Parts: sequence; C-alpha cells; structure tokens
Amino acid sequence: MMRIAPFWIRRKEEIGGMLFRVKAYSFSSSHEAQERMEKKLLLLRDFFGTGKTHNPQEVEDFRLSMRRLDEHQDNEEYAVVTTEEILRTLDERNVITRNRYGAEVLNSTDTCFLDVDEREPSFFQKILGLFGKARDMQKILVERVREQCRRDSAMGVRIYRTKHGWRLIVSADGLAPSSPRMGELCGTFSVDPMYAHLCERQACWRARLSPKPHRLGMPYRYPEPQKSWERAEQLEDWLQIYAQKSASRAVCRLIECVGKDIETPLIQLHDEVTKARKLEMPLA
Repeated sequence: MMRIAPFWIRRKEEIGGMLFRVKAYSFSSSHEAQERMEKKLLLLRDFFGTGKTHNPQEVEDFRLSMRRLDEHQDNEEYAVVTTEEILRTLDERNVITRNRYGAEVLNSTDTCFLDVDEREPSFFQKILGLFGKARDMQKILVERVREQCRRDSAMGVRIYRTKHGWRLIVSADGLAPSSPRMGELCGTFSVDPMYAHLCERQACWRARLSPKPHRLGMPYRYPEPQKSWERAEQLEDWLQIYAQKSASRAVCRLIECVGKDIETPLIQLHDEVTKARKLEMPLA
C-alpha cells in the first residue's frame, strides 16, 4: 500500500551539542502530527540531552519508540513514508506530489516506472570505440527490452529518453515495487539501484512530471509552504517563475513502444504533462 502522509512537520533542534532534523507526520490530522513532533523531541531530549551513556537495550528501546511514533511496526525496518505536498489525488493508486526541490512527481502502485541512468563509458569501451566496436547504450537497452518482450508476450514497454538517461514504463505479470519480478527487470535493464531501493521502501513507483528547477536556472530547493505572508508570497513567486520556465521544456521524449500495447489514461496523462511527444522541445 502506498504511504504518503498528507500532514507533516519538519523541525531543527540542537540537543546535547548536536543538531537534529526531526520529521513527524500523520495520516489523520495536522494536530496529530504536531503531537507526535512534541513526543519525538521529548524522547530526543531525554536520550541525548543528559549526557548519559546508554546500554544496548536502552538504545534499542529508544529506536523502537521513535519508529512507533511513525506508525511503523517493529518488523517494518525499511519502510518509508513519503512526506511531500499532495497536489492531486487521481485515485487510490495514483497521487501527484511536489518533491523537496519543487518538481511534480507521480506516485503509483499500479504503473511501473523504471529509471536507467546514462553511464560514462569505461576506458576499455572508449578504446573499442576507436575501432568502431563500442555499442550505443540506448541501442543496447532497446535490444534488451525487445528480447524480454519476445520472451513474454504479455509484456509491454514504453521507452523514453530523459536528460541523462531513460525512463521505462513496464507492464508485466507479477510486477510490484518489491516483487522478485521487479528485481529481475531492474537487473536486466540496469535500473538505477537507488531508485529501485526507494521504490521498495516506499511501496510505489515514482516518475518526475516536471523539470528539475536547477536545469531551468532556478534554486535547487523551493520555499516550502509556511504560515507567514512573506513566505507565502515567496512561494507563489517561485511557482509562477517555475511554471513559466517549465513551459518550454520536456521531461522525457517517447522513443519506442515494444510488445503489448499498454497505453492507459494514466500513461496518456504522463505523456501530456511531461510533453513526451513534443519532440522539438529540449529536455530538462
């Protein structure tokens, strides 16, 4: 199940000579998120503010107490809850959020997105290139996708070019963010390991829908919503400039559709928002 918390708070506090960045969230209310923040800060002050040396059992008890405030069970060691501004809920399986640097992101539990990064060629590959033997990475990726679709008639893959790599939209039997099938495909297509790890922890796939601000000449972090009028105006100005600069940039470019036809209303929305079919637009 996708875990995106609609209510969350971030705080910085110095305790015992150390700076802590604390996050608390709730699926129910902002009041509950605030209560959890206060409880977390109390736990941190009690544990780190006294200068006391703690034994292993005390350390474990502290760790579990913090995790329980995040609604984690003791066996959910690697689970992660996404704390991003929710922009639009398409349905119970697809939600659009704004990430920490201001870009719009599609979070999905029913449509698989895979990120493949463009890698710098090795010294050996460069030498082979002098003799015309080096193969283009995109060509290799497309060949692998075609081979997988030949083996599995139920599989469909859409291949997109991104600024520094490729995006795949994949439909296949037995595919889920933490499934063995996901692991197999990530290995076959050389998917970014960090992306695959985050999909598993967040229990969903993610696809950026709008350009990265720094590629538009904007600050990398956007001003998160605040209560003061000054911050609200700053945020509004940032979003307006971001929208203007994003209008002439595409996030990805559709290259090829392989195997089974998998176009859905969600994929159509993805292509429209990312401007994937506007081939003349530069990528960002």
